[in-house]
Amino acid sequence: MLWIAVLIALFAVIFTYALRIEKTKPETPSAAKPLETISIPVDAGKPETLNRVRAALEADDDPRGLSRVEALRSIDDDLTRSESNALLGILLKPRDPSAPEGVHSVVFHETALALHRHAAVRREFARTLATVARDPGRDPVIRDYAVQHLCQLWQKSERDLAERIQATLDEIADESPDIAPSALLALHLLGASTASGISYQESAPHAVPDAKIAPRVRTLLAADAATSTAARMTALRIVGERRLSGFHNDLARIAADPTSGHTLVRMAAVAAIARFGDPHDLPLLRSFDRSDPRMASAIDHAIARIESKP
Repeated sequence: MLWIAVLIALFAVIFTYALRIEKTKPETPSAAKPLETISIPVDAGKPETLNRVRAALEADDDPRGLSRVEALRSIDDDLTRSESNALLGILLKPRDPSAPEGVHSVVFHETALALHRHAAVRREFARTLATVARDPGRDPVIRDYAVQHLCQLWQKSERDLAERIQATLDEIADESPDIAPSALLALHLLGASTASGISYQESAPHAVPDAKIAPRVRTLLAADAATSTAARMTALRIVGERRLSGFHNDLARIAADPTSGHTLVRMAAVAAIARFGDPHDLPLLRSFDRSDPRMASAIDHAIARIESKP
């Protein structure tokens, strides 16, 4: 009977310990939700409350918008809530059909750069960018800028906001075909991008794992995919920079086939092959058609890159 009592006591101790361990386990965080859309009216209060941004708000007779851009660049990092809201209003205001797209996109970009310096409105800024990026009625370049600035904003955001920005980019990559490649590129760059949000640092860790990036890349590179040249080049860039496994046949197919798309796409495939730095790919590179001087240059560069590796 003694050994039975000992066993019962031992089981009781183990059970109690297991319960304590279970209680101390951190709760699995719920999946972050995408950012909500937003509507921020331009503050129409007393004119003096907008003194530091009035020049950026006013219409500019300069068709190139240079003085307005200069005004945006001169904005300091100590704005009132009304002034910050006024800048957010610039981002939310659709382009007047009579206004040149180029000027509007430059003003949008410079306004976003000015808002990056204001931590107090970071969440509203993120929601504003998400609203613009989702809007199919906006110019494509404006939506692309909005995605780029979301990527840049992710770098300096607290964890909660960063997770919601990432969830928003996930949503756009899956549900907005027109801007999906830009969102996919942003997801690729999260954690491995410079402060500009559009460059790549090979040594930096990725925030989004290959397992979430690769399926989307494969969709863009499928032989029967009706994707644009820009989208395919984006996908090829990601394959090369991440050295994604399982894409060697796709790279070889695209680089070798003159009918696979624009020459720039084939050149991007060659560059992606070079990124892997595999000497076994040298015969493949030498087998590609060199009749196009641009393609020949890309092949030579790729071969030189692989051969220079120790």
